[in-house]
Amino acid sequence: MNPRLKTSKKWTNFPKEYQTQIESVFSDNFKSELKNSSLTIDGRIYPNEVLLCVAFGEKKGLSRNNFIVSQNYDLKSPDVVEKIHTAIDAIASLMTDFFSNEQDSSDLPRSWQEFDFNKKPLFFMYTTENPDLEREADALLGESASSLVHDEDFEEEDALDLADEDQNMSKTKH
Repeated sequence: MNPRLKTSKKWTNFPKEYQTQIESVFSDNFKSELKNSSLTIDGRIYPNEVLLCVAFGEKKGLSRNNFIVSQNYDLKSPDVVEKIHTAIDAIASLMTDFFSNEQDSSDLPRSWQEFDFNKKPLFFMYTTENPDLEREADALLGESASSLVHDEDFEEEDALDLADEDQNMSKTKH
């Protein structure tokens, strides 16, 4: 999953338990549509953007349907959870349209496209990459997730804790 902003280099994943909760939301709400599918959730917090990808496809299939939403973010802002919830709602809405259009992806943007969702600017992109195969290929090549571009401080702590700490630090400075 590639970020929208070229400046987005350092990142941290959403906490595992948070990704599990997001996965439950999508599996429960799209139970009949995803009954024969594998579902993968990937979320990242960069210093200037929040990214969420919901990927699904046939369990043994090579391609996936990836719904990726990006939003601008400021580490000094305390609204990371709100941004994640907005991304969840936006992807659920996009997937609802996708399934109601008989899974026709011909009109979905293959590069970042801005759209308004509940009066908030978001960016959406659709891909057919298989994130599971990408991870397996990286493992075979010896490029595990820990060797990708990360800031050591970001790896040490949970993303939501970092946002809380930054908020508390900015309050004490004022």
